[in-house]
Amino acid sequence: MSTKVRTNVSGLLYSLTLIILAIVTTVIAIAISERNFHNSLVNLSTFAGAIVATIIHTFLWLFVILSPRKPTRLRASLIGLGTGLLIYPIAASTLSLLLAHQGNLATWAWIALLMLLSSGWLLAALYTIADLFMVSRLQKLIERLQTNSDTR
Repeated sequence: MSTKVRTNVSGLLYSLTLIILAIVTTVIAIAISERNFHNSLVNLSTFAGAIVATIIHTFLWLFVILSPRKPTRLRASLIGLGTGLLIYPIAASTLSLLLAHQGNLATWAWIALLMLLSSGWLLAALYTIADLFMVSRLQKLIERLQTNSDTR
């Protein structure tokens, strides 16, 4: 297989991984939210928060891939943990307050804490596992490309 085909297949693999990750994390967040809260407003904000977190996670991965430095497992772990433990609860609680048209900073912090404790830790674990998988694949691709360029 040529290098160009391998690169395209790797790009397809990254895209597919991010799409599957988005679907799985959104479904898990909604299932946990429905089981714990039984509130349509919280479920809607959980759904939207998971989607926003996945979009931000994808942009962070774009920056990692386009960065001139090599991607590392530490950077991948930080992106995964940050998305699940920070971005998702903040997005879900912000959307919850915006949809409810009421609340203050204490309400926002309480909802963020509830989202973090209910499903944020699980989403962080899923994001981190997927990120470590993608980094290992990306490192192999970089090594393969360097080996091919050295032999030419």
